[in-house]
Amino acid sequence: RSKGRINVEDVIEFPTRYDDGIYGVCNQERDSGETVFLTVGRLGWFKGWKLMIDAFRLVCKSLDNARLYFIGDGEDHDKIRDYVKKLGMDNTVILLGKKSPEDIAKWLNKADVFVMGSMAEGWSTTLVEACACGVPCVVTDFSSAREMIKDNHNGYVVEGRDEIVFSKRMIDALSLDRAKVAEYDKRFEKLA
Repeated sequence: RSKGRINVEDVIEFPTRYDDGIYGVCNQERDSGETVFLTVGRLGWFKGWKLMIDAFRLVCKSLDNARLYFIGDGEDHDKIRDYVKKLGMDNTVILLGKKSPEDIAKWLNKADVFVMGSMAEGWSTTLVEACACGVPCVVTDFSSAREMIKDNHNGYVVEGRDEIVFSKRMIDALSLDRAKVAEYDKRFEKLA
């Protein structure tokens, strides 16, 4: 991407680390009667909250028991709350606020699908943690997404910002075998 300004031999790889004492597959009870979609991160426009909500709105046409949970805080908290209210989705899109790493790990294990609609990312710590917990992921095509997510294996990388395509992938991710996703994501153990 540097168009020759950076010599590849000069690049030192330093992968994002995660705490494998906190983040990992946990065989907790997941059947709450809800289909849980989860995102974790700063509540800012560049994290793609509108795309995720608009896509989730389409998902709700197929799944009446679906919920989208946001963990995190940020400058767009009130904008998200107001947008959700305007759409009449305040019972299905829930802002949980900031949580401890231990609580985030529990939510990741409870989630049926992890979603991330970022405009851009570096090497996403949150995505590494979601993969470590073995949850299927649906993400936009930011840098590092394709290094972590392989379509039809542990989730989907969605090109562009089309909520219809994103919503279809959210539904597709529900069909991925959670045990196979966790097995595929064991490669993240070496990053811990």
